[in-house]
Amino acid sequence: MDANVVVLGTDNVGKSALIVRFLTRRFIGEYGDIESLYTHNVVVDGREQTLNIWDDPASESLMYEKRVQWADGFVLVYSICDRASFNAVSRLIQIIKTNKDILVNPLQ
Repeated sequence: MDANVVVLGTDNVGKSALIVRFLTRRFIGEYGDIESLYTHNVVVDGREQTLNIWDDPASESLMYEKRVQWADGFVLVYSICDRASFNAVSRLIQIIKTNKDILVNPLQ
């Protein structure tokens, strides 16, 4: 079974670094603005699951809508050094709610 996961956040918060760390167990410090789609197999509850992970540098809400419609799950990333990136997560949650027609209740 496949699951589509999109990683969203503002520019320069570490989205690509987080994904590469998850996939390779290594940290790489610098990335370009390159859109990437990764496939990774994991075992969940004894069953193999394929994750399709979309790493997208786009920071405009019109582009987010396309990614949200594609995704089954979301990773919202912000920088602890950038309050604006944290505040942007609220807007991302609203975009997800609007495009997925679901109730999202973070931090519970």
